[in-house]
Amino acid sequence: MLYQCLSPTQRLLYSIAIAKLALKEIDDVDTAAHARIAIERVEAWCQGESVEPEEIANLIHDETDRGLDLYSQEAHVKGWPSAVAIDTILYAVVYIAWRINILKPPVMELFDNACEEMLSEMEDFACSCNRIRQADLQQLAITFAKLN
Repeated sequence: MLYQCLSPTQRLLYSIAIAKLALKEIDDVDTAAHARIAIERVEAWCQGESVEPEEIANLIHDETDRGLDLYSQEAHVKGWPSAVAIDTILYAVVYIAWRINILKPPVMELFDNACEEMLSEMEDFACSCNRIRQADLQQLAITFAKLN
């Protein structure tokens, strides 16, 4: 649980960094594009830009049955090796949305894990990706722990 040494703000940045590493694992063009936008929007919010809460919630799951959650389901059904990378990004975005208090029903109801458990699972998913090593996550945690 590398995230435990980080402050709440550092955990947000750490989540974004892990999501960016996981994005490199996704081969499907549509899934990668959607994941990239989700990462960019939560990162923009963390940098103080104006981002509508509904926009982030819709990137997780929207009324037209699109979103990271459904890309994750599709990847698992099709047996894509990148499924765990999609899960990593999904959990990072959901964690950030939860932390900044924009995750509302019905999206919130899709995820029954506690906030901190999501970070733990995100780290586990990331370590299961082909190109992400535990050492990469340790270096990220050390880097963010040094930030004030």
